[in-house]
Amino acid sequence: MTDSPADELSIQDNPDQHRYELVRGDDILSVLLYDRREDHTVIPHVETRPDHRGNDYGATLVLGVLDIIRDEGGKVYPTCGFAARTIRENPAYHDLLV
Repeated sequence: MTDSPADELSIQDNPDQHRYELVRGDDILSVLLYDRREDHTVIPHVETRPDHRGNDYGATLVLGVLDIIRDEGGKVYPTCGFAARTIRENPAYHDLLV
């Protein structure tokens, strides 16, 4: 059986709610809250729905958002312990820290 496009994960920016969302089809699996500052983005919270925990969705979202921030030439300041740990465990993203 092959995966359909509805099975693919994507990251969507929801600027009205100041968050990125990891979605599959119409299902929001995980969210990353952000606060854009003049020279960096604060990441205060990452949360995965309880019924989707244990699937690395939170880390997938954090790393995907970091790629977006890098592409935009930005920096990050993670105040969320999970986001900070994910960055610490992935040295390729250390250059994005404020």
